[in-house]
Amino acid sequence: MMAFGLFLLVVQISLLGSNNGTPLGASLDIDVPEECKGQGFCAVRPQGYDAIEKRLNDILPRHNMIDFHTRSSESTNPDENADNCPSIVTTKSVYIYGHNPEEVDIIVQTKLIPQQITEVKCAYDQMENGDECFANLGLSNLGMKSSCQEHIAERSLLVYDPRIDKVKMKNYNITVCCSCHVTNQS
Repeated sequence: MMAFGLFLLVVQISLLGSNNGTPLGASLDIDVPEECKGQGFCAVRPQGYDAIEKRLNDILPRHNMIDFHTRSSESTNPDENADNCPSIVTTKSVYIYGHNPEEVDIIVQTKLIPQQITEVKCAYDQMENGDECFANLGLSNLGMKSSCQEHIAERSLLVYDPRIDKVKMKNYNITVCCSCHVTNQS
């Protein structure tokens, strides 16, 4: 049901005309902050985003059909150390995603459509035995090896494409869990 509601929002946005003062394909430039270059998601509001937010408010529906806080990328990490793999969980509002220095995605962030991502990273520096988990179980005596690994899930975010003056849905891979994996030693 949530996916259907999100689909309807994207369809509604796509059907809206571009008649609010910014011509189709008009340049709405942002300056990518130095600390964000090459970093993927960036939580620093870039210079020039105010003009983009104004444009988004012009083309987006005036009502919020979906509670974006509940559909944000919630962590799938179980109890913090349930599987002996400590993790670091961060939740942040992001403004851009940088593929490379020449191309960035502009993430929709407005009062009606706030989008946050929650990333979970393995806290390798807090692990006493490198990335090994449950070291005290003696798995190596059974011909097995254990290690903490990050898991990635696909999350959808609304992005603004100023070249075509449209909002569209785009999927991103986000680390959502750090868990213990046991494999046979080879």
